[in-house]
Parts: sequence; C-alpha cells; structure tokens
Amino acid sequence: MSGVRLLECAGLTKRFGGVMALESLDFEVNEGEILSLIGPNGAGKTTAFNVITGMSPPTEGDVRLHGESLVGLKPDAVVRCGITRTFQNIRLFRGMSVMENVLVGRHSKLKTGPVGAVLRTPGAIEEERSAVEFALALLSFAGIASHATDRAGALSYGDQRRLEIARALASEPQLILLDEPAAGMNPREKSELNELMLAIRARGVTVLLIEHDMKVVMGISDRIVVIDHGEKIFQGDPADVRRDPRVLEAYLGASYA
Repeated sequence: MSGVRLLECAGLTKRFGGVMALESLDFEVNEGEILSLIGPNGAGKTTAFNVITGMSPPTEGDVRLHGESLVGLKPDAVVRCGITRTFQNIRLFRGMSVMENVLVGRHSKLKTGPVGAVLRTPGAIEEERSAVEFALALLSFAGIASHATDRAGALSYGDQRRLEIARALASEPQLILLDEPAAGMNPREKSELNELMLAIRARGVTVLLIEHDMKVVMGISDRIVVIDHGEKIFQGDPADVRRDPRVLEAYLGASYA
C-alpha cells in the first residue's frame, strides 16, 4: 500500500426527492489498498458506488481521481478513466459465452472502429486476437478458464461472480469497486474470493469493497469506512472498527465488542 491518494470523495450528498441518501460523505482511497465500505442496509453504500461511477450524479460534492473531478462524466467515460465495478445483483449477458462477456468488458481498450471491424482490416484482426488472448488470461486468473465457451447463465453462482469480476478487470482499471461479491457464496467460495481479491491487489489494482460478511471484511481490509444514514461515522483499521462504540451500536452489535 503506497499511501498515495487515488480516489477522493469530498462532501458527497445525494438526495432523492425528500430522502437524503448521502450527506456530506468524505473518504479517500489510497493506491494499492483494499478499503471496505460497510454499514446497515440502506446506509448509502451502493448509492456512493453509483455516484463514483457516474451512474447517478451527486446533488453536492465531488469525486476526484488523481485530483481530477469525475463529476459529470458518463459511466463509460469513468471506465476509460480507470474505474470499473461489479453489482450487488449480478449483471451478466447470460445468453453470451463466458469469453464473450469478458470481451465486452475489454471494449473500452480497443482502438479499431466499427468500420475496421466490419472490413476485417489487418489491424482489427490483430486487435481481436490480442483481446481474446487477454480475456483468456483473465479467465485463467479468475479460475474459470475451463468455462470459456460455456454460456454465462449456465455457470454456478460463485463462478458468475468470478466472471463479473473478470469482466470488470478487462478494461485494466486502476480501481475496482466490488458490491457485495460474497453474497450467496458458501464458505469455500468466500475463502477463494478473498484469495482472488488479494491477487487483484497484487496485480496493482486498488479495491473498494462493499460487503456484509464481517469475516470477509475483517480478514481482507487494510482500512474500513463505516457509514450510517448516508454519513460517515468512523474510519480506521479493522481492529479500531471492532472497538468503536458508534460502530457497535449502529452495525456490528455487542458480539464484536
């Protein structure tokens, strides 16, 4: 973990009519760390992800990557800047193959335009070959290369999660946002997920994680930001979070004291 600030959320506020989903939320993500964003259901965690990735503009505040504001950018532009994500509810192209799903994620890195692709120019053919090689390497990294030609919708639940992560990595992001990746996984799959997240960090990709499984969070996180009712109530390392009375009251409960 370098300590160099990668992402900064400053004063993020998001209102939906009369509902305050985020209120003056401040936190930063440093290069090379795994930072977890935790809190009760409805605390505003996924809303924060939506604001960061350009899916929902903030009412107030700013999101900065390497000091440059991302506010006003469309989601595809945010991807090109170096931020990708997965979703709480898996969003795969279920009728397409596993390989094709990853190639969709690779699209933002391709330089050949639609004309070149249709005419099968030498440049387009070479770029396609390179993209397939890259996608296959990612599938191997995620542990699902043997399913490359399978239909995505036919994968097991855990492998669908892995595929969504592989697709998010296809654009070679600086930062990946994972929204409850352990949801629905059995203990073995969660252990493998932890190993995968550590391997992602080892590739030089910073991880911002939303997760309700505290065993996963406490075992993987360098730092944790806790939010409740759209506001940050605490941030620190896992040991500090376990001891903070505000966190215990709002989220973890007395069993963590």
